[in-house]
Amino acid sequence: MRTLAWVLALAFGALAQERAAVSLGGPARTVVVGEPVLVTLHIELDRAFFEKHAVQLFQSEMAFPVHVTLPWWRRWAAGDVLPRIESDGVRFALNDDVVAARSGGSDRVVLEQDCELVARRAGTYTLAGPVLRYAHATKFRDDFMSGRIPLDRRDETVRGAALTLVVAPLPTVGRPPAFTGAIGAFTIETSVDRRNAAVDEPFTLTMTVVGRGNLTRFATPTLRLAGFHVVGSVDDRAAPVRTIRFEVARVDARTTSVPAVSLSYFATPDNIYASASAPAIALDVAAPPVEESVEETEPDKPRRDALYWSLGGLLGVGAWLALHRRNLSRLSEAEGHARAAAARVAAPRLADTFVAYLAIRLGCPEATVIAPELAQRLRGAGISKDLAQDAAQHVEQLVAQRYQAENNETVSPSTETEVRAIVDQLEAHWCKVADA
Repeated sequence: MRTLAWVLALAFGALAQERAAVSLGGPARTVVVGEPVLVTLHIELDRAFFEKHAVQLFQSEMAFPVHVTLPWWRRWAAGDVLPRIESDGVRFALNDDVVAARSGGSDRVVLEQDCELVARRAGTYTLAGPVLRYAHATKFRDDFMSGRIPLDRRDETVRGAALTLVVAPLPTVGRPPAFTGAIGAFTIETSVDRRNAAVDEPFTLTMTVVGRGNLTRFATPTLRLAGFHVVGSVDDRAAPVRTIRFEVARVDARTTSVPAVSLSYFATPDNIYASASAPAIALDVAAPPVEESVEETEPDKPRRDALYWSLGGLLGVGAWLALHRRNLSRLSEAEGHARAAAARVAAPRLADTFVAYLAIRLGCPEATVIAPELAQRLRGAGISKDLAQDAAQHVEQLVAQRYQAENNETVSPSTETEVRAIVDQLEAHWCKVADA
């Protein structure tokens, strides 16, 4: 009897596999950390059998009532799961949800549902195989209230094989310094909103990125453009086109084009570092003629003095007078130009005034002040490490508020007090140097 029961169980199991099958499809190659991996849930059903004998499993009636259990489909301990939602298709139950699947086939109905896995660390992972459950009967009774009621219901379970995923770390050999985590294959295009911006006048450089891979997940690229300062960026991480808008400004009047821009990425499945590039963009500006050195004229003095009165809002009276008396007579031509530009900025704009002050003290364009190297530049001018870092952090905070906040005119009293204190400390250093 036991032998007969075992044989019957095998026969029913084989028959259940013929009527329904479930499996997972995934990459046969090794993938890398951070790479989106497409995994497909594949279901095959005997159309004629299910249309005639299938028993509904839930109150919501389905054309092909099957229930698939796949615990890691929504939550995976080793990384992120990104299901691809189908808006239309044949419905079936997946875990606790009812989902729509792509469908096809004639005698054998094929249902497919996709998701992307993104591993956060290297390793070999075994993804549990899917379990498909369905019920069938050969005899039914029609009931006015309950509908079609099975008289000899039989429940079946079909199991699919597990999927092994091998994840390697991103190689360090050959990794470009500008790499920010893009993995896949991409192309880029760039454009500008204006071609006639003056020196230190910001304009927008837009980069669009398209391709396959982790398009919306890699960090915003860091641009380093010769002759330009990158003030800030706004990154729209939408698919299928990612748009990154960089606020840039020329710092050198001799620069007449935006240099070529590139995006470094790790190309799969070739598993090599590569780059996508966009050509240089010509600007409608002319390089300035070579100027002879001239002395400051009387009309320049009111503009220069206006800046000093503006900076007076940042300095204590004593420090401001020291700055005015000691340094006004020792301005270089470049510092005079910087002051003339800063004099046109309204004093209430704390970010503009603070940046203008630092530009004068460091003898550089204002756009250069708003840079990651500000702390290092201040250190080179003899400022202590802590004070240099404090000043750089406040510049970054104020500029970020200017370019990202909806109300960029409002500065908290505490921030204004902190900036005044920083300027007082900087002036104490520079006045001491001037007296030495």
